[in-house]
Amino acid sequence: PLLVKDEAIGAISLDNSSRTSAFDKDDLDLLVLFASSAAVVIENARLFEKTRKTADEFANLYEIAHDLSGQHDMDDLLNLIVERASLLLNSPISGIYLYDELKSVNNSAYAVVFDGVISQRLIDMAKEKGLKHIVAVRMSEVVKKPSPIKVITR
Repeated sequence: PLLVKDEAIGAISLDNSSRTSAFDKDDLDLLVLFASSAAVVIENARLFEKTRKTADEFANLYEIAHDLSGQHDMDDLLNLIVERASLLLNSPISGIYLYDELKSVNNSAYAVVFDGVISQRLIDMAKEKGLKHIVAVRMSEVVKKPSPIKVITR
């Protein structure tokens, strides 16, 4: 086995079908030593990759915060937030949804369509505004089921 801190992270298997009893005790001891070294190298590579990824994420977040702090127009700011979040999370579909926008609807909307998760707050607001449908990716653990509202999820 490939062991790191007494936890198996993999296994090495050798086979020599051309000879029976092809490997002896010395071969096994050498393989165990090799597996131990290989496990340490694999774990170090994993840790290095994780550290590099975290550093990249922090660098991206710093750059995003810097760019956002320079925005003063609300539409530009929201567009930049969506664009940067989409890039950061490698998401081809993204959006930002402000509850204040739904609050300002004066019972003239029929449905809400978005690529997020339906929350209890959204259900309550949609019911209050007289919406008939909510379309989204999925629904969270909504406590009060929406009786007059049809919920459509993926």
